[in-house]
Amino acid sequence: LGVDIGGGSLKVVELKPVGNRPQLVTYGYVDESYNIIKDDTPDALREIADHLRELLKQSRVTSNRAVSALPSFSVFSSIINLPAMAKKDLISAVRWEAKKFVPIPLEEMILDWEVLKEPGQVISDGEEIGEKRKKDEIDKEKSKNAKGETAKGNLKVLLTAAPKNLVNRYV
Repeated sequence: LGVDIGGGSLKVVELKPVGNRPQLVTYGYVDESYNIIKDDTPDALREIADHLRELLKQSRVTSNRAVSALPSFSVFSSIINLPAMAKKDLISAVRWEAKKFVPIPLEEMILDWEVLKEPGQVISDGEEIGEKRKKDEIDKEKSKNAKGETAKGNLKVLLTAAPKNLVNRYV
């Protein structure tokens, strides 16, 4: 289920996989102005939630898994270069570098990152601030090259950060 809470409308689309392609199941649209970015009052959020609930009902959505995007002007993204290093050091290095790119204190942000092996090819997951993921075994495998040797050289890291309060409003 894709959900788009835009400034001038609320849209949903439900897709299902058919072979290697997505197939449209249903969709819905409400032509109503929402300002979730500026108006975070409980009444405004409740109104959006009520409209979304009604839209899902009218569209006969059956999925309980949803994806939504944040407005691009509210999200900070950058590709950073780091020397090859151990996973435990990489987490600290990414957070250190993030301070240079993110104009808001990291404590107020949700930070995620992906190490890129080649343009567009991901070799490890990022980590949300405060979240502990069990990735040691996966990271050991992913940090080795085709010959089983530890990767050398520089790492390109896609860094993305969004304000926690904005993410919470969307959730």
